[in-house]
Amino acid sequence: MVARPIFRQHLEIVEVGCWAHARRYFKEAASSAALACAQVLAAIGELYGLERSATARQLDAAARYELRQRQARPRLAQLRTTLDAMALSALPKSRLGQAVFYARTHWAALTRYTEDGQLKIDNNGAEQALRPIVLGRNYVDGGIMRTVAVGPAQRMRGA
Repeated sequence: MVARPIFRQHLEIVEVGCWAHARRYFKEAASSAALACAQVLAAIGELYGLERSATARQLDAAARYELRQRQARPRLAQLRTTLDAMALSALPKSRLGQAVFYARTHWAALTRYTEDGQLKIDNNGAEQALRPIVLGRNYVDGGIMRTVAVGPAQRMRGA
């Protein structure tokens, strides 16, 4: 497992992985390892399908937890077996090797969503909510706002 410093320093903080990030690694590797990536992407797609089903059925956290225990956990076990087998043959520096490495080293965090019906399978919602803030910060830091803010001050100093 990847132990980031924040999780070592604050044991009360629990890492929850993002399957969208893991999926992205396999999508990027698909051009060089189509069959292997298709297998993993299909499995990840099934996990997302379960989540869509739970949302469509408006399951509460307890029912979503039960669904994940019955259906997602066995699929995750199969996926882990597949990833372990791929790790034996994928070249570590290849895109497939990097995708497999990412998924295996983040496995505990990636599967943590199954431990609580309130947790999400990915953090896409949080990232989308933060996007306007980040874009605004980049707008300011990118020099556009800095020029406006610094320009008059420089003129006042006779620059």
